[in-house]
This record gives sequence, C-alpha cells and structure tokens, in this order.
Amino acid sequence: LVSYYHFSITNPALVTPESLEAFAAQFLTGASTDRSITYEGRAPFGGLADHYLRYVEAARSGRNIHLMSYERLTASPQEEITRLAKFLGKEIGSSEAASIAEQSSFKSMKAEAEEKDKEAGFASAHIFYRKGETGSAEKELPPELAEKASKAFEEPLGHLAKDFWKL
Repeated sequence: LVSYYHFSITNPALVTPESLEAFAAQFLTGASTDRSITYEGRAPFGGLADHYLRYVEAARSGRNIHLMSYERLTASPQEEITRLAKFLGKEIGSSEAASIAEQSSFKSMKAEAEEKDKEAGFASAHIFYRKGETGSAEKELPPELAEKASKAFEEPLGHLAKDFWKL
C-alpha cells in the first residue's frame, strides 16, 4: 500500500493520489474477491485479494507457481535466489547465489539505473527505486489505517495465508 502510493506519486503515467488516506480507500476496495466490487470501486489492477486468490487456486489445480516477496528477498537474498533457481530447474552454489544477490541488490540496481539515466539524459530511476527497505507501512500509515487495511484483507484472504507462501 505505502510503496504503491509513493510509486503513484512519482510516476507521471499514473494519476497522482490526493492523499494517502484517499489512495488507501481506493486500494482497499481491492480487498474483495468479488470482481464487480473491485471494478466499481476502481481498485488498482482489479484488486489485490482477487489477484492473490487466483495464484492460490492455480497452485491448488496443479500449476507450477513460485512466489517471492520483497520482505523475504531482503531478509535472506541468497536463500530466495537459490529457491528461484531450483524452481527454474537450475542448481547453483552458494558463491553463485551470493554473486547474483550482490548484482541484483537494491543498491546495485539503483546505481545502474541512475547511471543509465545520466547516459540517456533523463531521470526515471527515482520512480522505480525509492528506499529499498521494508517496514514503511509501520512508519507511515496512521495506526487506524493500518488496522483497517489488515482487517480488510484478513476476511477474504485469512484462510489462504498458510497456503499462499508455500507456493
């Protein structure tokens, strides 16, 4: 929610939200798995809950799906990279995983994007690379809004949580 809010502010291709609270209200319409509700409420990209639900349903039906989260990737980059490689049918050693982790780190990718911006004569790196940290919601969301967001997604997705991150 918070990352997408900041992305919307800096991205000229998106409508700039009037406030975090207004953005959250629109975003939270995506807590429904009823597509008519998310469409009418103009939830971004059709609604996050529905999006999650479709992945879980696909996995349950036998589709081969691998999910990554930024939180897990930043907490254990080599482990997550090794899991991704295995999913893709590749075995990699710890030194190769470490090298990939370094080259694909937020710091490295942001520096490369900024260098390309300089070469091209324009700036877009700031749109895609903000802080590279987790935990912004706890720092930026007012407590009542954080609680509202948690409750909004808890009802439609609470039963899926244990299955979702096994994918």
